[in-house]
This record gives sequence, structure tokens and C-alpha cells, in this order.
Amino acid sequence: MKTKEILAILLGIAVSLTLTACIGMSPKKVSVPEYALQVPVNSYLSRQFEQSIKKNPGLSGFHLLDNGQDTLSLVSYLIDHSERTLDLQYFIFHNDKTGKLVAYKLLKAADRGVKIRILLDDMFAISQEDFLDALNAHPNISVKLYNRLSKKKWLRAVNFLTDFARVNRRMHNKAFIVDNQLAIVGGRNIGDAYYTAKIKYLFSDLDVVSVGPIVPEISQSFDEYWNAKWAAKLPTYDSKYLKEIMADIMIDIKENYKTVMGSVYGRSLRKLRVGHDLVSGKTPLIWASYNVLYDPPSKVGGLKKKNINFVESRIIEYTRYAQDEVSVVSPYFIPSRFGMGWIKKLRRNSIKISLVTNSFASNDTPVAHGGYKRYRKRLLKRGVSLFEFKPDAFSIERSDNAVWYKKELPRSSLHSKALLIDDKYVFIGSVNLSPRSRYMNTEIVIVIYGPQMAKKIKNLFNIYKDPKNSYQVVLRKRKSDDFDLETPENEIVWLTQEKGKSVEYYQEPDVWLLKKLGISILSFLPIEGLL
Repeated sequence: MKTKEILAILLGIAVSLTLTACIGMSPKKVSVPEYALQVPVNSYLSRQFEQSIKKNPGLSGFHLLDNGQDTLSLVSYLIDHSERTLDLQYFIFHNDKTGKLVAYKLLKAADRGVKIRILLDDMFAISQEDFLDALNAHPNISVKLYNRLSKKKWLRAVNFLTDFARVNRRMHNKAFIVDNQLAIVGGRNIGDAYYTAKIKYLFSDLDVVSVGPIVPEISQSFDEYWNAKWAAKLPTYDSKYLKEIMADIMIDIKENYKTVMGSVYGRSLRKLRVGHDLVSGKTPLIWASYNVLYDPPSKVGGLKKKNINFVESRIIEYTRYAQDEVSVVSPYFIPSRFGMGWIKKLRRNSIKISLVTNSFASNDTPVAHGGYKRYRKRLLKRGVSLFEFKPDAFSIERSDNAVWYKKELPRSSLHSKALLIDDKYVFIGSVNLSPRSRYMNTEIVIVIYGPQMAKKIKNLFNIYKDPKNSYQVVLRKRKSDDFDLETPENEIVWLTQEKGKSVEYYQEPDVWLLKKLGISILSFLPIEGLL
């Protein structure tokens, strides 16, 4: 008994120290709530879209962004033309070349008097600490971190031990809102990999631009998170500290801007007119009915797993109305028992299912591939048409001027998240079809109704599925390479095209034996709920 009592006391002291030392470990309610601008707003963007909105009552206008450099061009244009407010909500804001470029633009907007709110998940914020402090120091910029952990690395490790369940629940939403008149929602964070500017790898990703009555609804979701008790404002520091870090960081941000804009990438970026063409009407919008789905901010606090208000559950509910086909793009696809039951019901009703996800070689999170690998053969047996994205699938995102240099092409990784039902219902957002998105992370998705957007998404799916960009995974009889003997049915084969010729792989493509062994081991670990 004495030993147990001592251990209990020591544990209590450790937990107490952790809670008092960790900023935000015990979330506090925001005393003064802040909200988006009330519409109507008289601004440059409102005047540009006013007539189009009047001509399409009750509808909102949409435009797809399936190229990273185009997205950065538009984001830059919108920041430059913002007049009242900018609200940014992201999982990650990288302190890299394009991240600093966005920061430079934000600081310029703040200097003009634009009020800026930046809400980031705290998980990776510790590596951007001074960068975010510098932004937060501007009187017109306010930065908050969601589900805050300790700023000290060793105490963050303690957080994982003492509050593992909550620490693993993260804010995964991505939204960029300008003057409460235009919003971008989708899969991209802020950084080189998402804007087609990374040297070693890049993401093929997808966002959707929205204007019209949908925007205040997206702003409402932002406000709910911004004012939630889980959103902790960055602390303020004495002026001497601020002057020191601001001086160094501002020099770095300004020099970075000159370097980027003077590079091959920057020269290519300057030629793009994505923002001008969209705002002027040269690029037509698709006007359609819509819905905004987002998880409750309190999801990070731990709610019941079977919650019908969670985003993925609501998406699955929509698929009950499928009559012909459901097409899915999900970088990390781990169906689990819940997903396999959903697929079984669809197939029982003769609904075709097509899935595009990452191959092992293109996956930026190998452990997630281990979770998916367990279900691959069962998915194929259920009749799912399965495609795995290739690491050299550059034709979707890459242009000749999109990478920093041309010595070696970066590895491609699928990061788009979309679902299509019967060429009618389109879902674009931040959600992966996996246990983490289902139960742990908070997510946001835009639902667009109508054949026009469905056609565009279907065309994009077809590009993803093209044999130049993906392996088609099938089950069939095959002959052994070594012994020329018939092997059992249900062997997995990867079909693709290379240099214009059809190619078949009988082992996981582009995977060394030791890596394959490691992933096989990982696939059996009891960590599926965290993937």
C-alpha cells in the first residue's frame, strides 16, 4: 500500500507540474468573442461579385483549384486586394519559402489596416514559434493555437503520457476567408509542398473557391473555432524581446520575398493571372446549391465515437442516395470495420465504387499505408476498383517552371480529398476516410450539388486514375516469376504504363524489401485508431 501511495503522489505531482507549466493544457474560455464581418460588406470583392450573386439567388459560385502554383497566385492576389479582414484556419503554416511569402503579404495587408486572424493547430506550431510570435506582434494580426500543448519539447512529451487521448485530437480544417466575401476550402496547408515548390516532393492537392451566401457559413465555422475554449491566444512579450525577434524575422521574410520572386518559380508565379481572371469574371464560376459540413470544435475534447454530427458520418449518410457509383480520392484510406460495413452495403445495392489513394512509394506517411494494406485484398474482393497514385505522377501538378531547380524531379504524393456520388454530389474538403478523420481530427467539407462541378471532378478523377499516374490494383491468377507454376487466385497485381508500354508488377512497386517488411510488421500493430 505504501508503494502505491508514493507512486500516486508522485504521479499527482507530475501531472500538476505539467498542467501548470503547459500553456493551454487546461483550456480557458475566451472572455471577448470575436466574429466575422456582417454581410453585406462594401469592398472590392463584394463589388466584383455583386451582380453575379444577384443573378443566381440562393446559389453560390465555385471554382476548382487543382494546381499548387495557381493556388498560391490566387492567395497572393486576394491578400493584396483584401480591404477589411482575413481569416486563416490551417493545420500547418510552414516557415519555408512560400510560407514566408504568404507571411510577407499578410504583414503588408496588416500595415494597410486589414484585421487578420490566424488559427493554427498547435501540433507543429512549436517549430514555428518565433515566426508566429513575429506575426502576432503586429497590432492588426492575432494568432491562436488550437488544442495547445506545452511550448517546451520535453513537457510536450509528458503531455503525450498524461493526456494521450486529447493530445492526439487535432484541428485539421483548412479555410482562407477574405472580407467575408470569398473563401478557399480544401486539402492544402500553407507551404512549399502544397504550392508545387518543394525540392524533394510535392502534393497533388485540391481546393475549392467559394463566393456568395456560402461564405458567411464558412466564416461561422471559423468563428466557432476561434471563440472555442480550445483556441489559445499566443502570449505577448516585452518590447525588447519583440524588437529583437521582429528585426531578424522581418529581414528574413523580406529577403525571402526577393529571393522567391527572383527565382524561376517566382518569375513563373508573376506571369499567372489566376486572381485577376477569377475576380474579373474571365474565369467563369459554377453556380450551384451547396452545404457546409464541419465537425464541432469540441470534438478535440473527446465525444462519443458514434456521433452522427461528425463530418465523415454525414458524408456516409449522403451515399445512401447513390444509385450508380461512388468515386473516392483519399490520400490515407483506412476503412476499418466501419468503412468495410459501409462498402458492403453499397456493393449489396450494386453501387460501383472507385478509389484512388496513395501507393506505398507515394505515401508521405508510410505507417498509414500499413493500415490501408490490411484491407487491400478485402476491398478488391468486394469489387472495389482500386488505384494507387504513383510517385512520378507529375503531369497533374507540375509545370516546367514549378520546381526550384531541375536536377531531380520531386516525388509526387496524393493529398487531394474528394468524393463524388452519381455525377451529382461533390464533396471537397480536409477529410480523409480514416479513423483519425472519423473520430479524432476536426474537419470541414463543402458539398456542391449539380452536374457541372461533378463533371469537373470526374475529369480530375480520370486524370488521377490514368495509367501514367496510377497503378490499377487487381486480383487475378498469375504465373510465378521464378518457377513458372500456377499460384493461388487472389494474388495482387499492379497494372500501369511506363514509357508508353503496359507494365505489370507482382510486388509492391518501388519498394525495397526491408521497407516492405517494415510496413508488413506495422500493418499488424494495434494502432489503427490513430491512423
